[in-house]
Amino acid sequence: VVVIINIPMVAVSLKKVDLLQLFLLGNMTTICAFFPLFLGFFPKVDIFQRNLTDYLFPLNFLGTILIIGVYGSANLGSFSDGLHFAFLGNIFYEYEYFLVALLGTVFLTTILMTIHEVITRVFGNGAAVEDDAKDKDAIDVELDMSKE
Repeated sequence: VVVIINIPMVAVSLKKVDLLQLFLLGNMTTICAFFPLFLGFFPKVDIFQRNLTDYLFPLNFLGTILIIGVYGSANLGSFSDGLHFAFLGNIFYEYEYFLVALLGTVFLTTILMTIHEVITRVFGNGAAVEDDAKDKDAIDVELDMSKE
């Protein structure tokens, strides 16, 4: 994981990037990853615990970057120009790109968690379903013993 995180950092450090561009890159990256990480601070909320899965974060992060690229392409004409402007060229910190990133990460997190919840309820969740069945059987045994 550390190597995967450091590869983009090394690539950025090899370029001549201004300090404002570096802060912009960090800010946009943080916003793209914000919402699922924020929900992770609430482990006692059952729906978050069930649906914040291992694949949700990378899908959400990459999906938010795609949304920013699409928004940028609508404004600037090409996907790559939109991404470049959003992550490195927006040195005046135009708020629209930050708003798109924030709304994109909230939207994608909600959609991905809903899809996971529906799939889990419809098809079950292997081990979790077995654990629930064992717990139910144990409760039934305890109830039967208490009646005797």
